[in-house]
Amino acid sequence: MEAAACAKSATGYTYARREPEKTALFQVIQQHLLTFEQQWTDKSDGHTLPSFVTDELHDFLGCGILARGLAQLFCPTCHERYVVGWSCKGRGFCPSCGGRRMNAGALTLVDHVLPEVPFRQFVLTMPFPLRLPLAFDGELLGQVLRIFTDTIAANYRKRQANRGIADGQCGAVTVIQRANSDLRLNPHFHVLQIDGLC
Repeated sequence: MEAAACAKSATGYTYARREPEKTALFQVIQQHLLTFEQQWTDKSDGHTLPSFVTDELHDFLGCGILARGLAQLFCPTCHERYVVGWSCKGRGFCPSCGGRRMNAGALTLVDHVLPEVPFRQFVLTMPFPLRLPLAFDGELLGQVLRIFTDTIAANYRKRQANRGIADGQCGAVTVIQRANSDLRLNPHFHVLQIDGLC
């Protein structure tokens, strides 16, 4: 397998393998994951953490670890060989995979989806009693999102009608986040809405 030309010749930089096993997050998860899972298991009724949560945490422990799989790359410019560990491709916990997914998603939106018009961001957070039901019911969460975006669009249409503009199209992109920055459960929406009608 050949990698793109190594930056070494042009800039003096070389590839350095990411070493997740040396990070504090990896070490904490590695040391305490089994205890964490045991504490979340209710022996009386058998309830445990959802499997998608435990799967993501266990997959994180293999992300970038060479013993779990790797690719060997060759740079034709500097004639060096490099090894790159497989990633877990996690969606919500792994900082490396999450950052890569975020950057790729932003690039796609900017280059291929969003028109060059002004946008406005709206954020909708949920009341505490609704957070748990919405976190585990995707259909209900989708209905709440639809009501929210339809309400925003209706407001824009009403404002445009008051100015004598008969019709127009609305557009929005939404990112659903499921936790606060302190990792407490908090499903909420970040909506990028075209600021007006097209």
